[in-house]
Amino acid sequence: MFFKDINLFPYLESATNSFLSIELDPLHKFSDKITKQIEHIKEQMNTVIDLMNDSALSLDKKPLKDRLVSHQEDLNERNIQLEEITKQIRFKESQTSIDIIKFCAENFITFYETIADTEKKQLLNYLIKEIHVFKGDKTKDRQIKKVIYNFSTDDLSLV
Repeated sequence: MFFKDINLFPYLESATNSFLSIELDPLHKFSDKITKQIEHIKEQMNTVIDLMNDSALSLDKKPLKDRLVSHQEDLNERNIQLEEITKQIRFKESQTSIDIIKFCAENFITFYETIADTEKKQLLNYLIKEIHVFKGDKTKDRQIKKVIYNFSTDDLSLV
């Protein structure tokens, strides 16, 4: 089998990194948004604290304390969201995906045999652009003439 002689790791790594980038970009943007919200809430809390501590103002402390508690609840909620997003980002950026890709590339036949038929079809459609065959009277008489890949085999390093 042709794939047995090819190191698919660089190709699979590149494809996976592209997919990860598609997944990571929105997570990073959401993380940035939450971080800005956290900074804004902290500024609002500092303003309320300043108002509470200003002896020149004769403000009722109860509404200020209620406002401070509300800001603290918002801050806690945003911190939890940021922690969850950060966990997702760390997981997606971890070496685990690289290890899985490496295993799949090094053990391609085993990997291929374990995936579902629909996944096999998707993988082959992703890797192979066209297959040219010699004509035959019957289907079983046809032989493969040429395979055109969706990538250059020159870019792959041979094992």
